[in-house]
Parts: sequence; structure tokens; C-alpha cells
Amino acid sequence: MNGAGGAAAMQDDYTASAESNSKDPHDWGRAMAAAMSALAAQSSTEGSSHTDLFGRDMRLMVTETAEGVRITLSWTPAGLSPA
Repeated sequence: MNGAGGAAAMQDDYTASAESNSKDPHDWGRAMAAAMSALAAQSSTEGSSHTDLFGRDMRLMVTETAEGVRITLSWTPAGLSPA
């Protein structure tokens, strides 16, 4: 909480990425988990909790790389419009 009694200011948008060395979607689980963990850690440093992710929409971007794919997850906290 801030001095005015309101919620602490949160970042407008959180984004985290991780890479998989495979182009087969069956092999992307670890990259998805790593990106999700990084997203939760990022938001927790701003006064949010991983439980704030429950029931929320996230954006997923899968980008091809030379060796596999990059998984990028983005989340906009409730009450803010996606960037």
C-alpha cells in the first residue's frame, strides 16, 4: 500500500521470455514454465503476487529461432488495458 492508502503502483505490462531448442510444441513445456516463473517473479518485485495471475488472460508469442523457438508471455494487471 502507498501512503495514500491505495495499492502500490504496478508496472503497466509484464513480459518474460524463454527459449526452447526444439520446434516441436511437445518440447516447449520447460520454456513455458521458465517464462511463467520469470513473469511471476517480475510482478512480485512490484508488489503483486503470483495469485494475481489466477483467472487472468495472458498473451503468448511463439517466435521461431535458428535452433527452436522463443516463448514470450505478457500480462497486463487487472484494470489496465493491454499495450
